[in-house]
Amino acid sequence: LYSISARELKAESMIKLPLRLETRTDWKELIGDAILKLKELEGYAETERAQTGDYLRPIMLLQAQPLRTGRQTVSVEVVESCLIEDYNIPAEQIIRATGKDDELGDMDLTATNCPVRYIITVQKLREGWDCPFAYILAVLDETTASTALTQMIGRILRQPHAERFPPSRAG
Repeated sequence: LYSISARELKAESMIKLPLRLETRTDWKELIGDAILKLKELEGYAETERAQTGDYLRPIMLLQAQPLRTGRQTVSVEVVESCLIEDYNIPAEQIIRATGKDDELGDMDLTATNCPVRYIITVQKLREGWDCPFAYILAVLDETTASTALTQMIGRILRQPHAERFPPSRAG
C-alpha cells in the first residue's frame, strides 16, 4: 500500500482544498446553510466563467437517511419536499440517485445545459461514485463510522477534469 498526503494531492491538482466541515443539530438549518454556500460558490463560478470562459457548476450532494420502520426519517422524499417547498428550489434542479430511483443514468453532470444543482442519495456516495462538480456535501444521516465519513468526503474532493479550478494562469 502507498500513502499520499492531501497536500501532495492538492499540489498535483487532484483534490479541492480547503475542506470546511460544519455540523448542525437541525437538518433543515443544515440544508438552508448549505444552499446559501452553494449560491455563493455559484457566484464565484459565474465570475470565473465571465473572466476566463472556464465552466464549473457547483453541485450539492445530500445524503438522506434510509427508511427505518417505526421511526421518522429524513428520507429522500422528505429532503426533496423540503428543497422544493421550504427553499423554492425548482424541481428540475433536483435528482434522486438511489437504488430505487436512479435518475442519474447516463446524465452528464458537467454539461453546460444540465440543470442539476442538487443530488439526493442514500448509499450512492459509498458505492465508488464520484461527482467532480460536487462542492457541498450535506450528510443528513446519523453516520458515525469514520470510514464511511472518509469515503463520502472523498467523493467530493476530486477536482473537475482533474485540474485545479480555477486553472492556474501561471506561465
